[in-house]
Amino acid sequence: MDMLRTLGSAQAPISLLRICSNIPMESYQFDGPAGRDEEGSSGFTVGVFSNFSADICEVLGPAIGSILDNPKISVLLLGPGESFRQSLAKQYPQAAERIRSTGRLHVTEVGGSMRRCDVLLQLYPDGASAARGTLIGAMASGVPVVTTASPATDGLLLDSQAMLFPSESPQSIRDAVELVRENPALARELGARAQRLYRDSFQPAVIISRIRDAVSRSRQKQVVHKEPALQR
Repeated sequence: MDMLRTLGSAQAPISLLRICSNIPMESYQFDGPAGRDEEGSSGFTVGVFSNFSADICEVLGPAIGSILDNPKISVLLLGPGESFRQSLAKQYPQAAERIRSTGRLHVTEVGGSMRRCDVLLQLYPDGASAARGTLIGAMASGVPVVTTASPATDGLLLDSQAMLFPSESPQSIRDAVELVRENPALARELGARAQRLYRDSFQPAVIISRIRDAVSRSRQKQVVHKEPALQR
């Protein structure tokens, strides 16, 4: 807030606005069963939507390794994750055939790819944040999300109960994924809550409405401030 004050007047109102996902909502439509990819293979699929930067891969690696201990689970890397896939395959050769990568996806392809997964694993070095576009896009998909929290994690996310927040240990993350796998009703409820949270707080129409409200309030304050004092 102090930094923002230096960029404007002390009287300028400051409001918090959410970011939205750039993934078209209609692209989340997918008629096939969860866990089934383009080649028709079935099973429980853990999706990871990311840019797969080095710091994110460092967090993902141990968690994915623990998850792959279950031979019934596969991992699908959504995005430019081929180099990471190769690294994982070398590190966990017994599970190499269960690790796949889509490569770079057009924004209109991301939603459908997410919907082919049974759960989305969204891990970040600094924990979940409403400023992470990949996390917001995952929430909008309606697929249950597993992530981790940090002191900087937005209270809105924590209070919503729209995703699972295990501790940062690989075993805890695996347990959360297994919980979703073993409890379809919980998976559906988490997905519905996350999608509802996105629609209520993050979709473009909501953000635009709040911008307009903020502008309107600011103009009203300016008018009041400019009114001349009453003369006696």
